[in-house]
Amino acid sequence: MRGGGLEDRFADHAGLIAVVEPAELEDLPFDDDEFDRALAPFAPFYAPAPSAALRELARVVKPGGQLALTSWADVGAVGRLLRAVVSWDPEIDTRLAWGEPARLREELDALAETVAIHVHDVELAGATAADAERALPPVAAALSAFPGADANGLRA
Repeated sequence: MRGGGLEDRFADHAGLIAVVEPAELEDLPFDDDEFDRALAPFAPFYAPAPSAALRELARVVKPGGQLALTSWADVGAVGRLLRAVVSWDPEIDTRLAWGEPARLREELDALAETVAIHVHDVELAGATAADAERALPPVAAALSAFPGADANGLRA
């Protein structure tokens, strides 16, 4: 484990070596095939060059290794916000498609022989839709700005 301040969290996992290092996602400071696994929650969403970021993540994972990504689904408050943005301006890339296997396959086409894509829907354990709405006030505020939204922006 190096960097990130997470060393204590991994202390009980004998044999696990975790690397948390701040870096530009499009130019990772690691060798080709350096890791067995890489976890990049929402990484393509926030990278300036999402396709390059995805290729770079795949580059540092060993053949047969695992690259875990997360993406917004097209449901719930965030999904509704992203769909509303696209309906307002179809040219805006909300990156909602990063959760679609076809989009990932398209992005990883050059690596198709070495990368397997598996999609799993995950729900927050114990969280209700109302919990998520309360946790995302910026989403509610943005939604409420669209025509036809009610006061809280989440029921339009």
